[in-house]
This record gives sequence, structure tokens and C-alpha cells, in this order.
Amino acid sequence: MSPSRRPGRSKSRPVRSVGDNLWKSSSRRNSVRAGSAKLKVEFASWAPQMWRGSVRGTTEFVVRRRAYTPRRNCYECSARTHMGMIMRMKAEWEPQQRVYMCFGSSNDPALSKATLEAVREDLVMLAQVIAKYMPVTMLFNAHDRSRAAEICTGDIEPLFLQHYDIWARDTLGVPLWSEAGELAWLDMNFNVWGERYTSRGFQADRELASLFARSHMGCSVRKASFVLEGGALDTDGAGTLMTTRSCVLHQRRNKDLDLAAADGMLRNETGARHVVWLPGYTGADDITRGHIDGIARFVATGVVVMEGEDTHNLDALKASRQPSGAEFTIIQIAPPRMTTTGAHDADTYMNFLVLNGAVLVPAFGDEERDGLAASALAALFPDREIVPLRLDRLIAEGGGMHCVTLNV
Repeated sequence: MSPSRRPGRSKSRPVRSVGDNLWKSSSRRNSVRAGSAKLKVEFASWAPQMWRGSVRGTTEFVVRRRAYTPRRNCYECSARTHMGMIMRMKAEWEPQQRVYMCFGSSNDPALSKATLEAVREDLVMLAQVIAKYMPVTMLFNAHDRSRAAEICTGDIEPLFLQHYDIWARDTLGVPLWSEAGELAWLDMNFNVWGERYTSRGFQADRELASLFARSHMGCSVRKASFVLEGGALDTDGAGTLMTTRSCVLHQRRNKDLDLAAADGMLRNETGARHVVWLPGYTGADDITRGHIDGIARFVATGVVVMEGEDTHNLDALKASRQPSGAEFTIIQIAPPRMTTTGAHDADTYMNFLVLNGAVLVPAFGDEERDGLAASALAALFPDREIVPLRLDRLIAEGGGMHCVTLNV
């Protein structure tokens, strides 16, 4: 099992309080031109800051989650056709069929038996919560058949397929969809986060995406022309992709690849027509080297949420533009002040998981900040139930709920 998805915060690092300027409240009203249905949001003492006009206090604003309408003349110039069809990545808020998870190997030498079982307890709890809203399929190795029989009840189903690690978002590949609803699969050549681990057990995960797609999903697979993981990509489903330079341009993933070439490859392979590049992270503690799902996330077309202390990536996002040339609406959320005790804590609210009918939100025991994050996401997803969830043992191993799931 791999550690760190993003660097843990130093416990001595000063953290901006809710009363500081970044999160001050006021009675100002604003309308964000991002949609068609008005949403009134009440915040008692805090609301996330928006660039292109602050959203604070009692606010009316509009968020667009528009239906995808492909523009063939735009996509054909950048997206590779697959069996004559233009393919794309879906936004996470679009209708989903199922969530996939991985139980992992019982033979991971990096973890004690007690630690592995503690992490698996969090995995099972997460699967049970997801199953209240949509079906779950959990991958098991053959030697865990008895465990599968215990865990898989109701809307949780087992799938026996050899694999090693639990980080399904990174190892299972990326689903791509045609405008007619046909499914294809992108295998991004998982190489263990830039060869960070050399255990022979990871060989199964290097081959997992193609095996999973062909044997279980029953769809065709294409190998990407680059090395990457699913947690490194986020999309609005309407042609814009967001990622980080620290991941994509890392020498042990894509040796000597420059930004222009990487931009073209990503557009060609995923169906995107525009890529937003953030710096990411370069710290030694960040095993993934800056996955986007721990930094910033799309919540609607042209609307991005990120944590307020991350000025490095915030400045880059403020300087970025949508395909239309418009600025992004940026919603800042105060980060958690309380974390678990692991060396690689994934202490971020950005790892939230969008489901049919619900949004699962990481919680850390910081009652005030946990509540503020949940309130902010409730305002952005008014048609979904907001479910805060603590997964301390999983977080301590360096990942969160988004890292261990794959929405299809």
C-alpha cells in the first residue's frame, strides 16, 4: 500500500483562523454567471471567497452544471477518435452507474497486519456508505474469498481480480464515453507513481487497468502515450481538463516531456480541448507529486474549489482562463486544522467524492472547519445530500475517499 497522496501539513505551521481576512463575512450579494437556476445560501459567519466577485454572508449565486453537448468541430481537432467515435471524460457530477474499489493484497510487506486491517475497516465503512446511494463493486484477490463473503451484502458486489494496492483511482484506468454513451477505456501505464516503490507485488497493478477493462467492463482499451494516474486528472466534462506540472512532467513518469507536448497528448487521449495547468507539489513527502484531487476540483463548468492556504496553486489558477477566455470562479475553503497522526496525512477537503444523490466530504475532527467545508459543498451541490465522513486510518496512509474509488 502506498503512502502519501499529498504532503501532510506540519503541525507547527501557522494556520489562518476563520476570522482572518481570507474568510471574513459580509452582507454583500453577488450573482455568478455560471448557470440558470438561482440558489440562495445562508452562512452564519463564513462563506467561501470567490474571485470575480466575492460570495460572502447571505448570498444569491448561480452554478451551472450544464448538460454536455459535444461540438464536433472543436473536439475533432484534439481528441483521438476511437472506433470512429469522439470520446471524453465525464464530470463527476454527471449520472454514474457504479463505484469500484480495491480491497488490496494481504501480502503487503510495507504494512503490519494490524495497520492493514485498520485501513480495510475504513474501506468497508466507505463502501457501505456509498452503497446507500449507488452500487459498489469491490475487487478482491482469490485468497480473500472468505472476506468477500463477509463484506459483500446488498449493493456491494465482489469481483475477483488479481491486484495489489487499494488506490483504485490510480490503478484501474480512466473511463471514456462517446456522445452515444459507448464506453472505452484509457490505460495510462501506471508505473507506481514514478517508480516510487519497487515491490514485485505492484506488477499486478501495472497491468490492472487493461485487464479490468477487457475482462470485466467488456470494452476496448487503448494505451495512453504517457504515464499518469487517475488522481492526477479532473474535468468539467465539457472539454476542460485540470492537472499539475509536478505530476505529468515528472522525469520518472514522462522523461524529457515538455509542457507543449504534454498538453497535446492529454487533449488527444482524453477528448479535452483545453488543459489547465497548476504547479502541483514538489515536496519529498508527497509520493504522488501533486495529484489534482488533493489540490483543486471542478464543481461546475467554470467553477473550481480549492483550499484557501494554497497560494502557490491559487495564483496559477487565478491566472488561468476558460476556453472562452473568461476567468474561473474560484471558491476557497478553509483547510482542516486537525489531522491524523500519520507521516503522510492526506489532510484536505479536496478529496471529496461526488455520487448520485450525495457528496461524501472528508472530516477530520475539526468541528468548525469540517462544518464549513460541508456547508460550502452543500451550497455547490444543492441537489445532493452532504455526508461528512471520517476515515482516519485511511488518511494516515496518505489517501482519501476519492483516491480509493473510481466512478463509472
